[in-house]
Formats: sequence, C-alpha cells, structure tokens
Amino acid sequence: MNATTFLALMQREWMQHRRGWLIFSAVPLCMMLFAIVVGNVHVSSDESALSVLVALAGGYIGAVMMAGWVGAGFQSSGLGQRDRQDRSIEFWRSLPVSDWAAVGATALMHVLVFQLMVAGIAFVCGLVVAVLTVARVYGLSGVASLPWGTLSAVIVAAVPRVLVAVGAAALWAAPVMLFVMAASAWLKRWGGIAAVGALGLGSVILAKVYGMPWLLQTLVTMAERFRDAIFPVARHDFESVPWDGQLTQLPQWLLSDTQRVLGELVDPAMAWGLLLAVLSYVLLVLRRQRA
Repeated sequence: MNATTFLALMQREWMQHRRGWLIFSAVPLCMMLFAIVVGNVHVSSDESALSVLVALAGGYIGAVMMAGWVGAGFQSSGLGQRDRQDRSIEFWRSLPVSDWAAVGATALMHVLVFQLMVAGIAFVCGLVVAVLTVARVYGLSGVASLPWGTLSAVIVAAVPRVLVAVGAAALWAAPVMLFVMAASAWLKRWGGIAAVGALGLGSVILAKVYGMPWLLQTLVTMAERFRDAIFPVARHDFESVPWDGQLTQLPQWLLSDTQRVLGELVDPAMAWGLLLAVLSYVLLVLRRQRA
C-alpha cells in the first residue's frame, strides 16, 4: 500500500460526501445572511462595533465547528458497515487495497479532513457575517472606523488557534467516534445505541454501584477538553477576554490559549482515549476482513 493508493481512498470519500459537506458548510452562512438582511439586529448600546465584530466572528466559528462534529458523530454510526451494505466491499476486495488503509482513510477523512474543511469555511464566513452585521448596525462608517491593522494581527493569530482546535478536538473525539463505528460494524443498526449506552450508562454504573469512577472521570475529562479546544473562552472568564479596549493583547491571548490546548493533550485521559481508539480501529479492520 503506497501513498498514492491511500490518497485515492481519501479521494473516494471526498467524491462520495463532498456535496453534503459543502451544503452543510454553506447552510449556516445562508441562515445568518438571511437574518442580517431580513431580521432585526439588536445590540446593546454599550457595545462597540469592535467588540461586536470579534465576539460574533468567534462565536460563529465555534458554533459551526461544533455543528460539524455533531454531524460527523451522527454519521459515524453508518460508516462502519457502509461497504457491506452497498456491497462495494466486493469491488474493493478485487483491488490491491488493504483493509487497514480502507478503514484508515475513511476515519481520517471524517475525523480530521472534514473538520478542517468546516473550520476553514467557517473562519472565512464568520468574518463576512461579522463585518456585515457591523455594517447593518453601525453603518459603513462603523466598518471604516475599525482598527483593521490590529484586527489583521488578531486574524493571523486566530489561524493557528483554529488549526490546533481541529487537531485537538479530533484527538479527543476520535476514540468515541471510532468506538461507535466499530460497534455499528459488529452489531449493525443497534451498534451506535449500544456503544453510547456502554460508555454512558456503563460509566455511571461503574461509578455509582461499584465505586469505580475512572471511566466516568475519563469521559468527562475528554468532553471538557473537547469543548475547551473549540471554544477558547470555555476555560476563561468571559469578561477577562480582551475583546475591545485591549484588542492589541488578543493575539498574545490567543497564542497562550493555543499553548494551553496543546498542553492539555498530555493527560491520562488522552492515553485511555488513544487506547480505545486503537482497539476500535483493530475491531473495524477485523470486521471488514470477515465481510
């Protein structure tokens, strides 16, 4: 299995899902544009155009990224048994394609590449929505009065923060998504429900009945780290974020928060999560080999 074949497998995922992915990414923008043009935009009188721009752009990006993960989570339950359901497994078996690569390409596209695409589109659309909102509320003069030089520095600093958010969120979410995929591959339509029940209800039973809270604590930590990766203000006092008068400090704040997200990857919960991801991946490959 060479890199060209693996890229071809990834391209297959893109060709199969690109229309839905692009529509998914475009819907939030269309909704926001409709709301800006038709709806009534109300902003507190003590809010400046600058604070509205930064807060709205950041909120849009975070919300769309979270929606992308929710969509991928629901879709993951069908990925583990897709090739057997449509009988394309017979076609792939006729090619020099290993089951390890086929499963890996599918997981990589949905857990990482799709999320990168959603985040990139959301980043650009978030800026567009924020500028149009400022223009609607404060007029073109409000847009012109914004400190675009400082905002450019903020945008540049936000790019690595978003990229790190996608990568870190993928590491925290991948164990659960792969586990759901593996359960669906083995148990078919009930696999997703069984996987969620095993992790959710099983962790509560272990903690409350048997006095073993390690699984519940691990899942809670993974969920919190996932949330903190996507929403920078989740671990901070909202008022302490330099939205307005201290905007020149925002690039440094974003850099510090990026370092925090990376530092939180060094955690026992990540080790347990990676173990679950590896086991789920092996189970997916074994089930595919038996198809």
